[in-house]
Amino acid sequence: MRFNYSFQKVVDLKGNEKTQAEWVLSTALGELQAHEQCLNDLMVQRSEVLISLQSSAEQKTSMTKIRELQDYVDYLDVCIARKHSDIIYSNQEVQHKQNQLSTKVLDEKVWLKAKDK
Repeated sequence: MRFNYSFQKVVDLKGNEKTQAEWVLSTALGELQAHEQCLNDLMVQRSEVLISLQSSAEQKTSMTKIRELQDYVDYLDVCIARKHSDIIYSNQEVQHKQNQLSTKVLDEKVWLKAKDK
């Protein structure tokens, strides 16, 4: 004879909530990694433009061209600063999602222990 736990649907619901929280955390981690990759790309691009600016300054290049390169470096600096802000926000989101997942895991454990008893 099999035991029917009257709150089995609640236990199943808690398990589903935990799984969903894992997915949400995974998505937040993916966004964080995407922001970090974008920041890395911007830093590489900035470095390349600075090298180009250096070589332009050493050669006989028009001031207009040098100014354009400097303006682009300034623009990249702004983009990098924004990306740092995005990464800080994404880190906070990941932390929040981890806390939510911890709560869901604990909640599921409570219901599973109640079922075992």
